[in-house]
Amino acid sequence: MKKAVFGIVKTENQAINIANQLQAAGFSPNDISVLFPDRTGTRDFAHEQHTKAPEGAAAGAAAGGLAGALIGMGIPELEAKQYEGKIKNGNILLSVHAEDGKEVTRAKEILKNGGAEDISYTGEASVPNSARA
Repeated sequence: MKKAVFGIVKTENQAINIANQLQAAGFSPNDISVLFPDRTGTRDFAHEQHTKAPEGAAAGAAAGGLAGALIGMGIPELEAKQYEGKIKNGNILLSVHAEDGKEVTRAKEILKNGGAEDISYTGEASVPNSARA
């Protein structure tokens, strides 16, 4: 099972720059997800970029709005509710799927260096020694 690293940014340019940096560091565009607030008012948020996350997000959204969608993406409930408030206030959520601890560390550094806040990660509780690089 993959891990996912999450962070909040304030501007679209910040989100684009971080997504570009993640790709330059070797992360697949398919493993990078960006959730923008929906400024039209017709939905809680709009999904952007390429990702596997919308499948879980769609199931979660049906069950419980934005927080449910975030939980469906693998974000723990408490953090999902905090992220929900930040997204509804106009912030942008970035997530990137990582294969191992090294990728988690690299993704967290890229998010931090790009100015992201509230950086966290979720996934397996532990990684077997045979899976560590």
